[in-house]
Amino acid sequence: MLRTTLLRPISRSPHTRCFSAKSADIPLGIGPVIPKESRPTTDVYFTGYGQARIAVLNRTKALNALNLSMVRQLTKALTGYEFNKDISGVILRHDEGRGFCAGGDIVTLYNAGLARKRGEKTPGDITRTFFKEEYMLNYKISKLPYPYLAFMDGITMGGGVGISVHGLYRAATPNTVFAMPETAIGFFPDVGGSYFLPRLKGGLGLYLALTGARLKGMDVLHAGIATHFLDFEAGSRFVQGISSILHANNFATMLDISHEATVSRLFPNENENEKDYLPPFSLEPYLDVIDRCFSGFGINSVEDIINALQNETVHREWAQNTIKTLNKMSPTSLKVTFRLMTESAGKSLAECLQQEYALTQKFITGHDFYEGVKASLFEKTNNPKWNPPRLADVSDDYVDDYFASQPEDGFVDFAQLNDIDALTKH
Repeated sequence: MLRTTLLRPISRSPHTRCFSAKSADIPLGIGPVIPKESRPTTDVYFTGYGQARIAVLNRTKALNALNLSMVRQLTKALTGYEFNKDISGVILRHDEGRGFCAGGDIVTLYNAGLARKRGEKTPGDITRTFFKEEYMLNYKISKLPYPYLAFMDGITMGGGVGISVHGLYRAATPNTVFAMPETAIGFFPDVGGSYFLPRLKGGLGLYLALTGARLKGMDVLHAGIATHFLDFEAGSRFVQGISSILHANNFATMLDISHEATVSRLFPNENENEKDYLPPFSLEPYLDVIDRCFSGFGINSVEDIINALQNETVHREWAQNTIKTLNKMSPTSLKVTFRLMTESAGKSLAECLQQEYALTQKFITGHDFYEGVKASLFEKTNNPKWNPPRLADVSDDYVDDYFASQPEDGFVDFAQLNDIDALTKH
């Protein structure tokens, strides 16, 4: 088996580890088992396991798509845990089903946005409030003083990425399906996408942002998005172990111990001097062409990317398929996303989220978001009528207008995260 070099984690974790095991007959035991008939009916519920606290996403039928209530409950709980010295760490997981968190509540935003465009008054103006409070939650997760571990077991897209990728630890599983597919619905990769995607190696982040390409299982670790990989048995054993630790400093130590033991079981190697053997990254054969075409010399626009792909000779079939994918996306979304990703490198998470919020307000009053959602979720034709319809029709001035736009209600006020009364009144 080939040795694979893990990419640098995109958040604060000093470790990128994999723990797994041979047996997969034990459900992912992330927290105490609660009989179905006894589980809370709220969209999020919270439980404890020894010194750890566990937040459970419980909107199963909607693939745990984030709504405003869930955002507020998570923000309130994570804030409260900061003042409990007995807590050794927090784990975020989903209850059951195939979705860890499939994104934001797009249907609610779609309907509220249409009402806003018609000039109707809506309570709380969800098209502003949701994004602001979601981004405050994303930022809070990045600043938590205790270990935070997101188990991305299942579909993890959009908003689900935002509540996981900014945490100290992110664990992928064999069921993980990661993507930032926003350009396909006339939007852009938000929730801090402009912060973490440009920090991935080479052109990978821009490739994922523009194409919405999916990464599964171990690939999420290889990309540098996850910091760990767990299968079912290892997940259960890990949670049982952290239930007894008394100090947050032991959290990382236990991850490292589990890593060394479980990887050696799953990936035995005859060369005892070589460790951390993992299955290869499925995109490994294409990383060079991704770098050439998405971040190479002379790549200054989406059109440059497409031209580079058209001239690709080493992986011609892969390049042609990538062009077909790009041609399906909103031209406006592609050009705004390209500029956002290329200009965000080096910015802080707070700065990125502020720019993203301004862009949400421009997109929510535009055309393509509604066309993309309608074609994807309602009509299910996957044949949206974009306006402007072609890349050539999206001028630099048109894109400039998106970035010059200032939200009428002001930017995100991250200082509100210090107002405990405000955070707990909802």
